Formats: sequence, C-alpha cells, structure tokens
Amino acid sequence: MEKIRGLAAATLDFVTEYAHTNGMNNTEIMNALAHIYVIYGFAVKLEGSSDEGLKTALVDCVVASVDHMIEVSADAEKA
Repeated sequence: MEKIRGLAAATLDFVTEYAHTNGMNNTEIMNALAHIYVIYGFAVKLEGSSDEGLKTALVDCVVASVDHMIEVSADAEKA
C-alpha cells in the first residue's frame, strides 16, 4: 500500500505543478486524469481479458476510490 500511496503522491505533485503552470481548472484536471487512467488501463490489460472486463474493473476501481474518499472526508468532518 505504501508504494501505491507514494505513486499517487508523486502523480499529484506533478499534476498540481503542471495544472498551475498551464492554468488548468479542476474539471480539466479531472478529465485529463480520467483519460490517462483509461488509456493506461487498456495499454496494460492482461492477455485474454476482454475490453468489457477491463471496463468493469476500471469502473469498480473508481467506485471503490470514491467511496474511500467520501468516508475519509466524512471522518475528517467529524473530527
């Protein structure tokens, strides 16, 4: 999990700097990250996996991530 968090932190640092330098708003940033995420997912899909299976896996990952962040945000508001 530490490697995942490290990669996420490094990615966010890069994205923040790039977005600031290029005057991007939050919507543009989210669209760009979603585009990268889907392209990367399809680029590394396992041999024998279907596009539909990959689509489902990507959506499931996003849902789990959003649920986690909602939970973290709710916990932070309670504190």
